Amino acid sequence: MKDKLNVYVSTCKPYYPLIKIFAFLFNRFWDKNINVTILGYEPYEEELPKNFKFISMAPTQHNVSQWSTDVARFMRSIDDEYIIFTPEDLLIYDHVDIDLFNRICNYLSDASFIGLTRATQVNSQHKVIDENFIELDQTSNCRCSVIWGIWKREYFINFLPDGLTPWDVEEDGCRRAKNDGHRMFGTNGKSIIRSAPSAIRKGQIHKPINFNFINEPGHLSFDVIQEMIDMGYINADGTIKQ
Repeated sequence: MKDKLNVYVSTCKPYYPLIKIFAFLFNRFWDKNINVTILGYEPYEEELPKNFKFISMAPTQHNVSQWSTDVARFMRSIDDEYIIFTPEDLLIYDHVDIDLFNRICNYLSDASFIGLTRATQVNSQHKVIDENFIELDQTSNCRCSVIWGIWKREYFINFLPDGLTPWDVEEDGCRRAKNDGHRMFGTNGKSIIRSAPSAIRKGQIHKPINFNFINEPGHLSFDVIQEMIDMGYINADGTIKQ
């Protein structure tokens, strides 16, 4: 099962400058053999790595509130039982813990959602299963997040009614997911994926990238930052090359 999981990454045109950076960091810190689909709008003109492809969900995004409508339509068009999902601004900043990822995937047959960052543990009420893993309480205040996670696709679609922004999906979903009987898991203390909290805040694509980890100390290696500068992806001040 874990070897067949595809990754889906939502984006919109103002964030297109992040795509090549996302792809570079994904392949550097995870696996070039994982299939990654970028879900956007207007055509993306730059070349992508071989394991990446771009799909247009609609000709354009007129308003961010069409996000849930477009993502749900795409999710209904595929037949994956489980998916990995994230927005494009949660850049991967360290080597993915493959051993921990493989072990948490043993819970897939019982899970509707598995969180892959420490945000799942930090933001939820939960019980500790063992030294490595937690299960979210049915009464947890946060049982729905679009931050890096494995979703049972049909369950994910339930949180995507028409006309919601990603933030609306999380707020509405956290209310509706309480006591719904579905099981959700995460890691206990250690991240599988160390990512940015949001590399770019509120669409401010011309500001420097946030290189810190989400919900834990640390940041992207200065050597990797310099590598992206040398490759012409970012400027010395951390802003994206336009």
